Amino acid sequence: MSRSKPNILITGTPGTGKTTTSEMVAQELGFQHINIGDWVREKSLHSGWNAEFECYDLDEDKVRRLPPPLSCPGSVCSGKAPAHALAQSAKPASRGGVQ
Repeated sequence: MSRSKPNILITGTPGTGKTTTSEMVAQELGFQHINIGDWVREKSLHSGWNAEFECYDLDEDKVRRLPPPLSCPGSVCSGKAPAHALAQSAKPASRGGVQ
């Protein structure tokens, strides 16, 4: 199966303009923008706030139970999240955080 549009993932450290850049790219290309941090919080895909790292601890078991937000082509995603949170079929990976 071929896709007519790619999915784009923009990552980086806090405060580098990931969301701003992603929103501009999505608007320019006519794609949807998905903020991974918002998606994780809205779906309660975390096990709580990690004060040491100032981010949510991603609950990988919860992520694996949901369809990914990128099942449709033409998405621009921004955030700090393990790649398996975005993959069509998630595989075990190391623990990661989402801001």
